[in-house]
Amino acid sequence: MKAIVAFGFVSLLSSAAVLAEDSPYYVGTSAFAATGGKHIDTIGAGLALQFGYRISPNWAIEADHHETLQKLKYSDDTNTFCCGSGPEFDVNTTAVFGVFRTNDDLYFKAKAGFNLQDSNFQNSLAPAFGLGGGYKITPNTHLELEWEKYSSSLDHFSLGIKFSF
Repeated sequence: MKAIVAFGFVSLLSSAAVLAEDSPYYVGTSAFAATGGKHIDTIGAGLALQFGYRISPNWAIEADHHETLQKLKYSDDTNTFCCGSGPEFDVNTTAVFGVFRTNDDLYFKAKAGFNLQDSNFQNSLAPAFGLGGGYKITPNTHLELEWEKYSSSLDHFSLGIKFSF
């Protein structure tokens, strides 16, 4: 799966030459750090792909897929005292968001939706939301910084780039 994600990033970046300013469609890629609540001991790095459709200058629908590149380590206070740290696991998320974005070169964004979280322990569908900001490098290229909350025990902090096409 990681090879597919890497291929997607290369394809995404190679398509930049055909992008157009007036299109409502956009794609993006980002690197993120996944952190968790009191039971996740490590910070996991990963890559993400985003696909979006701009409904108006301020509103969009966005689909995201995040793949962790390193395993997170789970601990439970009741058993780590005697037995060491807990098992390692991957957490991958796929989400659909409604997105509000201010219409300026330097902009703010907020989003809310649902995510399907896939891990070694469980699969779950849950509400998700995020806040962030960005800068329009060119009319069709944006640099974004985001925080996303996927569950009570999973946050993503990401830096990415988006292209309109």
